[in-house]
Amino acid sequence: MASYRLWLAFSIGAACAYYAPPTRRRVALRNTALNYADTDVAVDSSADRARALDSLRKKGDKAAVKALQADDVADIVVIIDGLDVDVTEYAREHPGGAAVLRKFHGKDASKAFHAAKHSKAALDRMKALQPEAKAKPVSRASKLFTHEDRSQVHKVLGLWCLGHYVVRIHRGIWSADPTGGLTALSAVPWLLPHALLSLSSIKFHVPRERIAKKPMIWQEFRMHNIIFALRSFVCAALAAASLHASTITRQRAAVGAACTVFASLVAADVATIKLREDASETTTETMPYWAGASPSTIRRFKGFYAYCQWMATLGCLANGNPLWPLCIALPIQLASLLMTLVRKGLLTARGYHLLYTASLCVPFVVGLARGGAPFLALTPAAYALLFARRRLGRAPQWKYLIWAPVLAARVLAGDHAVFRAFL
Repeated sequence: MASYRLWLAFSIGAACAYYAPPTRRRVALRNTALNYADTDVAVDSSADRARALDSLRKKGDKAAVKALQADDVADIVVIIDGLDVDVTEYAREHPGGAAVLRKFHGKDASKAFHAAKHSKAALDRMKALQPEAKAKPVSRASKLFTHEDRSQVHKVLGLWCLGHYVVRIHRGIWSADPTGGLTALSAVPWLLPHALLSLSSIKFHVPRERIAKKPMIWQEFRMHNIIFALRSFVCAALAAASLHASTITRQRAAVGAACTVFASLVAADVATIKLREDASETTTETMPYWAGASPSTIRRFKGFYAYCQWMATLGCLANGNPLWPLCIALPIQLASLLMTLVRKGLLTARGYHLLYTASLCVPFVVGLARGGAPFLALTPAAYALLFARRRLGRAPQWKYLIWAPVLAARVLAGDHAVFRAFL
């Protein structure tokens, strides 16, 4: 059995070390140019503006460079149901980008507008933009309902999952059962709605490009969100199934967790290659912040977010208590809800970052309450991995070289007592 685990560890380590993700498309600079000149997404900082200008110069688009430098945003007036609608100011916030609106400037956009099946809030916003129209106040509740989710399945799943998180975390911390009731294969039906919630988000239309003005969902973020949420649920199911099982079963669960983590790393890179428009961006490093946020505040948020990403992966690898991978999925799924509230004007950018940061602290609370010394050992390990990553650079290959020995060590450790201590 020892030789079998040694062979598996060598295989996984070699796969990580030698895996080289395809080079990101440099067409990346067809990029959101961040298509700032093409989509009129607000360029709120000098750094964003400099990056946008550099991107456009590389493309040789002199007209776009001149437009961005002059911050010249032409008027955009479309015709909907026979009425002129001035969407110039709204264009910067439009989830589909200003390019879509500009295409219909001076033209009848009624057919395209209604075909998009906008929410009631969007319809009310359109009416408010009509000249000489009396804008009706938009209720907060109406902003939460869209035609894309007519059956409200996604919302029902979301409410169920939030309640499930609360119940499991409460039981895991305060009851005698550190797993919060997630034991054996009976835990799988409880985890399935969480997976369905993430997968059902595919039905919603989100912009391909990141909205530079506020933290809102875009396609790459959504795919990463789905991949890492599913990683957490698979690892939680493996941990639950191996509880009170034989040594061989627990060893196999450890191998399964290592393979799941490796697969999620590869899948996230593939999603980035296919969906990222600007190779200079990352999902967390270039996240928008609220106006007035100091550089030191932004730096602290970014540092904590990056650290939590590495800690989350280590938590999924630990494969001891199934409650911990489930807690790791909480901020992943909550981020989508918070970004939706930001997009609908129900939450500010500051509120998003504060609530998201609070949710990232939940796995630490559970780890401290139930993990003990093994959990405390993971915290400096995550810092060490993050430090190595920053020293080596952002090239994807370095990430796999860093994780290769970690995954191999986890397979070799198998059913070591230190991982059972998480219970």
